[in-house]
Amino acid sequence: MLTTLRTPGNIPEWCTDESVVLEPPAANVATGWVLATRPAAPIMNWLQNMYGKWIRYFQKALLSNWTHIDIATQIEGAKSIIYHPEVGIWMVPTYASATAGIRASRDGVNFTAAIFSSNVVFEGVAGNIAIDTGHFLICHDLGITFYNADLSTYGTITKTTIGSTASKMMAVGTKYPETDYVIAVDSAGKVFHSTGIHNSWTAAATQPPSIPSGTPVSARLTYLGTSGGYSKWHLLWSSSNGTNFYISTNDGATWFSYSGDELPFPDSYAKDFAINYEDEVRVCVGRTPAGGAKIQYSVDPYPAIHGTWTTATIDADGAGLALLVDINTVYYCGNGFWVAGGYRSSESDPDSTGCLILVSDDNAVTWRRAHAIIKEENVIDDGQHRATIQGFACNGNFVTAISTDGAIVCQSNGVYIEGV
Repeated sequence: MLTTLRTPGNIPEWCTDESVVLEPPAANVATGWVLATRPAAPIMNWLQNMYGKWIRYFQKALLSNWTHIDIATQIEGAKSIIYHPEVGIWMVPTYASATAGIRASRDGVNFTAAIFSSNVVFEGVAGNIAIDTGHFLICHDLGITFYNADLSTYGTITKTTIGSTASKMMAVGTKYPETDYVIAVDSAGKVFHSTGIHNSWTAAATQPPSIPSGTPVSARLTYLGTSGGYSKWHLLWSSSNGTNFYISTNDGATWFSYSGDELPFPDSYAKDFAINYEDEVRVCVGRTPAGGAKIQYSVDPYPAIHGTWTTATIDADGAGLALLVDINTVYYCGNGFWVAGGYRSSESDPDSTGCLILVSDDNAVTWRRAHAIIKEENVIDDGQHRATIQGFACNGNFVTAISTDGAIVCQSNGVYIEGV
């Protein structure tokens, strides 16, 4: 059973100046303090200093260790997963023809049968999901469907209402919980914005230039926050012919593309993008043309618009990482902790093909393989399921991951987030 954790307060840091810290000698360790003895300050500094160090050690271990959950009903065709804090519900949109619709869960493990499957089919690259006040928002071939957070009612904002003539809506993003301002992009790469899902929509005055040709693969709209008078958004767009990145500094009204050294993936295929708002760290994940996994990070460079991107280190703490060929999704958990979902494959060793979860506890600089507590191979991967981790969601106590075929649901044994 997973333990629910709540933040009791700040970690008890003490005496970070190691020059006045002294580990107690063996005699003190054996006998402890004799009655009426006044403890030496350096030894007490050592003891209290170790409290904070060990708490941070266990804090890291929580997110590093995951449980592979056996679910009763496979969620075939899972596209992503999201958690709405207002009602405590996880939602998963699915696109498999037999089970199209959404699945909901209150514990991140036991999901309902498909809901409202007769109205919407989340096909292909669609199924991108976001939340605003009181709603789940999901892109699909008809437009954007909004479900009330308690799943009691729903409705659809059609492509015509939004102003799109493309085949489907690709991605949606909001400023929630700051405001309900929403931006969406269609499969032609055209961007629209609105002050709320039910209000009128406006096409961006300057659309993203040079959208890559070919079949759309993925898109991600991310609100970067407001600084120096800029209200910044990021758009990641990947097609079968490549990837491009765009930024807006005026709430989606005008867009321009990254260029040169500002590109996080100048020669690769990006899949997902996320931001740590606290430290303004941005992370982009995907794969290289040669078929290897890639993670890059950047710190918000205000007052500049773009940043310098650095390739993260994926720590090869096991032979399996040599087979890591793709990273599909990335998620920021809080307090400098990140998770990423990947896929590993080996033609010579089919049993080594399957899902893989990576974790970072140093704000995306280095990554390592996550460990499970119940699987014999002791790692989050499963050669029996030819799928990739499709998404993560966190309720403040633990993180839930789900694979594309819905056969793999994993939960971290905890996650420490300041202020929860």
